Amino acid sequence: MLRIVIIAAILAVAMVLVALIDVALTDRSRIAVLPKWGWLAVVVLLPVIGAVLWWYAGHPRATTSSAAPTIEEPAGATGIEQMTPEQRIAWLEHELAELDEEEHDDRGGSSEPKAGA
Repeated sequence: MLRIVIIAAILAVAMVLVALIDVALTDRSRIAVLPKWGWLAVVVLLPVIGAVLWWYAGHPRATTSSAAPTIEEPAGATGIEQMTPEQRIAWLEHELAELDEEEHDDRGGSSEPKAGA
C-alpha cells in the first residue's frame, strides 16, 4: 500500500511540474480562459486539479491539419514562379503586413506603430 501511495505522489509531482513548465513556456497569446499568471497560480494552488484543468481548458490545441498552409497567389499572375524578384518581394511584404494586422487585431493591440516598421 505504501508503494502505491509513493508512486501516486511521484506521478502527481511530475504532472504538476510538467504543467508548470508547459504554462511557463507557452506563448501568452495562445493560452485560453485565464492569463498566464492565473494558470500558474491555479497549478500551484490546486496541484493535481490545476494541472488537469490546464491540460483540459488552458493548453493551446494542436492544429487539426499537419499540412502546410495554402498560399494565395497574387492577383494578375499565373504563378509565383513567373514573378520578377521585385514583384515577389512586394507580394511577400503585402502578405506580411496583412498577417501583422490580423495578429494586431487578435491581440487587441494598441494603435502605436511597431519599432522598425
